[in-house]
Amino acid sequence: AKQVSSIARQFDRKWRLTETYGCTGWDFPFSGHKALGDWQVALGINLRCQHLSWYTMLGEAKRDYPASIFYQSPWWNYYKYVEDYFARINLIMTQGKEIRDLLVIHPIESMWAIYRMPEWDNEKKQYIQSEDIKRLNEMFIELCDTLLSSHIDFDYGDEEILSRWAKIEEKNKKTILKVNKGEYKAILVPPLYTIRNSTLKLLKKFKEKGGDVIFVEEIPSYIDCESSDKVKEFAKECIVVSSFDEAIKHLEKIRRISIKDENGNEIKEILYLLREDEDNFYLFLCNTSMEWNSKDIVKYCLVRDRKIEFKNVIIKSFPKWKYKPVEVNLENGEIFYPETIKDENGYTIRTDFPSIGSHLYIIPKKKINIDIPELKKYFEIKKEEIKNEKIDFILNEPNVLVLDMPYFKIGEGNWQEKKEILKVDREVRKYLKISERTGAMVQPWARKIKKKLKSVEVNLKYEFYVEKIPSSKISIAIEKPELYNIFINGFKISSDMKDGWWVDKSLEVISFEASLFKIGKNEILLETNYNENHPGLEIIYLLGNFGVKIEEKNLIITSLPESLKIGDWTVQNLPFYSGNLGYLFQLEKIEFKENQRVFLKIPEFRGVGVRVLIDGEGVGLIAWPPYEIDITDFIMDKEKLNLIIEILGHRRNSHGPLHYYEKWPVWTGPGQFVSEGKEWTDEYQIVPVGLMKNPEIVIKEEK
Repeated sequence: AKQVSSIARQFDRKWRLTETYGCTGWDFPFSGHKALGDWQVALGINLRCQHLSWYTMLGEAKRDYPASIFYQSPWWNYYKYVEDYFARINLIMTQGKEIRDLLVIHPIESMWAIYRMPEWDNEKKQYIQSEDIKRLNEMFIELCDTLLSSHIDFDYGDEEILSRWAKIEEKNKKTILKVNKGEYKAILVPPLYTIRNSTLKLLKKFKEKGGDVIFVEEIPSYIDCESSDKVKEFAKECIVVSSFDEAIKHLEKIRRISIKDENGNEIKEILYLLREDEDNFYLFLCNTSMEWNSKDIVKYCLVRDRKIEFKNVIIKSFPKWKYKPVEVNLENGEIFYPETIKDENGYTIRTDFPSIGSHLYIIPKKKINIDIPELKKYFEIKKEEIKNEKIDFILNEPNVLVLDMPYFKIGEGNWQEKKEILKVDREVRKYLKISERTGAMVQPWARKIKKKLKSVEVNLKYEFYVEKIPSSKISIAIEKPELYNIFINGFKISSDMKDGWWVDKSLEVISFEASLFKIGKNEILLETNYNENHPGLEIIYLLGNFGVKIEEKNLIITSLPESLKIGDWTVQNLPFYSGNLGYLFQLEKIEFKENQRVFLKIPEFRGVGVRVLIDGEGVGLIAWPPYEIDITDFIMDKEKLNLIIEILGHRRNSHGPLHYYEKWPVWTGPGQFVSEGKEWTDEYQIVPVGLMKNPEIVIKEEK
């Protein structure tokens, strides 16, 4: 992102796009969408190319780095909340131009000079990269992290671009380096192996004209990849430091923004983006809530595990702002004056940052002639848990039983032991001597159609148990049902009796009477003629008004729970349920005073987000910290309240990966669905979903 925004600024390109959210998995929450998007905004990106929206989930397509930001996800109808948030940010943060006074020479040409293919280690079964390459790569990460966390914003300078576009000018009696449209007051040269002669000449000229050049050891020993001491000789005339932290001390003179905690320390976790035009400055800040290790390098972790928050943060500008900043509420678009401190030099801002919290300020360059309200600060005076041992609930979809481990028979061969369906698919394709389906396969519509195809009959037999026969109809969801003969306990059901679809239009539904089930062991048999044009063998699903248990790998249909307890719903007969679920609460009248506000707080949940309704009326979404919503206007003069707290679910527990050895992979792609060896487990890897702690009614008072 920093490379993109650097070149965009230098060539005056307004719009900067990066692909975001790929590989995050079905259970990636709205808070994750915010956190990753905020990070991109702070680095200068203003268009998120969301990965991804599927036209279809047919066959291998469904494993193309989910989740789909489209109708297949049960939270899709509420994604507008996330998009409106970023629309407000990008409307404002595309005004004017960025302010960055530091240029950093990009080390890519040193990497080109030393790069070689990593060597394969047979013992460790992995590629091993050389130490010099690892060292340069680690340096590059530390360089970026140190500057950004110290709030010294910068652009990268590519040496090829510098050779053609850089020139030295004077502006306001000060020497600046111009790279086309970008202007810089100082240049930082990180540890490099080699540097261009054209870059060295530029640095010398900049230094001669009074510009600041800072070298971080080690100083390049090569010019244009030829051994030379000329850079080291020139460095003696410049500032030379042994670490990036030491370099920060010499860059204080070009500091624009300071973001400090109560102890006067720059807050590493908070990033910023500053822009200006003729009328205003525009400042966006976001709390990444990410920890740092001892080497001052970010420790990456899941968004839900980022708990770091900050109180009484002081935000200063250099020089100070002369006019009072205005803050924009990014969740509803309202504007107000934030809490500020004023002295003879101007204004500073005092604020709080919840975990993954953000703020956006507009700082005028002249007096504003419109009425803007002051920030109202509320302080908690009372909190009460909503406790209910048995909670009524509503499912917005039928419950689901995943069937993915069939016995199988290929052609005239014998029945083989149970195996996960994608591995069965690989066995069939191996038998036919055709390529496995992978993330790199040619899409079906792009393949050449072969007239003569070798085919084989494949039989799949799924076993499950029924503890209680459901009282209503059951459905089976299957891709391309017309390709199969379908038998339930020996009774054939017609693939022509389609009854809509579930999750994706390719996953068609056929309904049948629950009387086809029997107490005890049940069997579903599928017969299909498989050839290269077959979309592939996939999970099938039973849908209906029933509960599900998993006992020692046995799948059991039982009763749907009459009520739920606070905690993971997957251990309450809903292990594979992947839709939205509403918890129903009846509350007595909530007493509060005129200068007080009432909030509903969700201390902990697992899911994508939370939707709140009172007496059937939508209150809004709780999408990210502090995980609370103002319900005051919805409870006025009401003696009783019907409260629905709806957890927005996801397809992780129905669509997987269901057998990857880690519940939360570092990333999710096609490989996680067909892992092997130690990375595979026959156990179902179900992730928790639900209200994990009692919700709370919080009363706050204005002070």
